[in-house]
Amino acid sequence: MAKDLILIVEDNDLQRFVFKEMALKAGVQPHVVGDGYRAIELFTQNSYVAIFMDLTLLNMDGLECTRRIRKVEIGTFKHVPIIAITARSGEEARRQCLEAGMNDFLSKPFSFEQFVQKLERWRLHVIDPEDDDENEDDEAEREEAGK
Repeated sequence: MAKDLILIVEDNDLQRFVFKEMALKAGVQPHVVGDGYRAIELFTQNSYVAIFMDLTLLNMDGLECTRRIRKVEIGTFKHVPIIAITARSGEEARRQCLEAGMNDFLSKPFSFEQFVQKLERWRLHVIDPEDDDENEDDEAEREEAGK
């Protein structure tokens, strides 16, 4: 069985390494990139259960990257949760993230437990019409188990 894929977008080498290790320990397969353009490219080529997005990136900030990902999703009926990972805090930063199309906010530094909590909260909220057959199979299994 394939592991769920997540995308981690972070420009700091050390933090990329730490986030990758957290993801592996949490049982998901991470794709880790350092800039927004590469994130958008990978997003169009893969199905992710979540995206963890730093706000401060080279070439394009995380807010703009999120806006562009949301534009790519238009017309696809697909919506992947995007969680901000940032050292910024406060209501203004949170508001900016939500307005850009992010779903949640995780302030750095954060613990493995906080990372897993966000991942588990949002990994079940992915909307992907390509998974309809799997959803129908899951429903049939639940109905059968309920008999």
